[in-house]
Amino acid sequence: MKIKHAIFDMDGTLTDSNGVWVEGVFHYIDTCCTYKREDLPKEFFTDVLLGGTAGALRYLSDRMGDTNTFEEMTRVQMQCVRKGYDTPQKVKKGALEFLKRLKEQGADICVISATPSDLVEKALGLCGLLPYIDFIISASERKSGKESPYIFYEAAARMNCDASECTLFEDAVYSLRTGKSLGMGCVGIEDYYCTPEARAEMMKICDLYTDDYSRIELEL
Repeated sequence: MKIKHAIFDMDGTLTDSNGVWVEGVFHYIDTCCTYKREDLPKEFFTDVLLGGTAGALRYLSDRMGDTNTFEEMTRVQMQCVRKGYDTPQKVKKGALEFLKRLKEQGADICVISATPSDLVEKALGLCGLLPYIDFIISASERKSGKESPYIFYEAAARMNCDASECTLFEDAVYSLRTGKSLGMGCVGIEDYYCTPEARAEMMKICDLYTDDYSRIELEL
């Protein structure tokens, strides 16, 4: 692959940190719910959680009768999430060396994440990836997320290129759909927290799907 402008997600793509968010959901259940984790149906763990923690919180409200607002649920979740990022997260296989190779070849590298930017910076700094990142954009701090093109237009503008000239690295199928619609090169990254249906779709729409960055060959 020839990559001049690279856009990376962080959680599940550069780092194995989606579990931090799952622990945040469990923290909410343990501290705010009248039921326990073991009272939840199997589908909550096998399907709902793998589809994203925002959907998991909404499931608790819609299916388990939780009466707290989504904002309150998220607030409690984030108490645990912020503490989770105090611990260095495991880097995806081959990711550090891959970022080094991209930098050596003069590529622009940015991170677009749904995680707040201060936590992204902390996580990347603790695991040694931050020096290779030119800038960070947080979808949670924008009016639209990665299901819409605007955040990718912003990244491309900051890299002085068209969105179609970028290569997107992601573990979330909704973001990859957007990237593909903009003509980006799309690389799907294998992550545990992904439903089989989403994984199958990623394999269809991505130019490459891998669990090891060292398998990606770069053209000069």
